Amino acid sequence: QATATLSNTIIANSPGGDNCFGSFTDGSGNLVWGDATCPGINADPKLGPLGNNGGSTQTFALLSGSAAIDAGDDAICAAAPVNNQSQNGVTRPQGAHCDIGAFEYVAPTILSLTLKSSGAQDGWILESTETSNKGGTLDKTATTFNLGDDALDKQYRALLHFDTSTLPD
Repeated sequence: QATATLSNTIIANSPGGDNCFGSFTDGSGNLVWGDATCPGINADPKLGPLGNNGGSTQTFALLSGSAAIDAGDDAICAAAPVNNQSQNGVTRPQGAHCDIGAFEYVAPTILSLTLKSSGAQDGWILESTETSNKGGTLDKTATTFNLGDDALDKQYRALLHFDTSTLPD
């Protein structure tokens, strides 16, 4: 009987229960889930559904928090036929190490934006009476904003004014 060597491979969720049947050698960087019949780390790979995730073939995307992220063997990823390229068309590695499996996870980019208000246009408006729905008192010099009801159930509305021309569509 032949022995197969597994390297940077995810084996998970076999409908029959046993993921591996036969003789396998651990070539490094493997992840198995559902049973311990295969060599490698036993952890949930957190796979998305099979689909078009980029590249020329369908893949199972690694979801955030997957044990496969940054857990692969970099030497195996660099060697042929992988050549630091995942099946989803991403250069490897994207993190500290390449990911286990065909898919290389790319962490979402978190954008941060700081806008300075135009102070001359900022302030709050206080409704003239409880049920009027009309502005009464205006304060453009306040350093704090009041929102909601005051003690007489009059509504405060706050105004912030800033230039949005630099925001992307």
